Amino acid sequence: MKLPWHPTRLALSLMLLSCMTLAQGQTHDHDHDHEGESLEQGKHVHGEVTINVALEGNSLAVEVNAPALHVLGFERAARSAEEQRVMSEANAWLKSGTSIIGVPTTARCRLQSVEFTPPSATAKHPDYRASYLYRCEQPASLAWVELWALRRLKGVEKVEFTLLNGSVQKQLELGSAPGRIALR
Repeated sequence: MKLPWHPTRLALSLMLLSCMTLAQGQTHDHDHDHEGESLEQGKHVHGEVTINVALEGNSLAVEVNAPALHVLGFERAARSAEEQRVMSEANAWLKSGTSIIGVPTTARCRLQSVEFTPPSATAKHPDYRASYLYRCEQPASLAWVELWALRRLKGVEKVEFTLLNGSVQKQLELGSAPGRIALR
């Protein structure tokens, strides 16, 4: 069944994807004191990141969710000048939207907007969440995506990948270097 798509629903689609992904796993895979921790933080599994992709018309939306451990190499407030530098570089990278995904050059996609807020330094299990919206002049050429963000993330063992477009809705569990993923 082909779903009817409207440009104004793309952001809502990504939000729904994110909520569905978070609702599937409210637990952690590691031992820490969780007293007072809220469930709104969602899924936090070491070794695992979540990447959601929604394609609608000439818009491509990408959402990346990763524990701070995989972005920074540590999961706490920065304690040294070196850790501050690592955190600043990671925040600048995610905020820039550079090297997050790769798509066919023939699709002529350009980054339109980024939504990124660094995690709270006081969170017990900080997660990085960033959303990117691309405008593609030739969306028919969007046959695949490469997850370039994985090149910079540390210690990733599994990627939960979700795709939504007008004809495909799928969730895949991928390894740390999945190569090209078909979008159709």
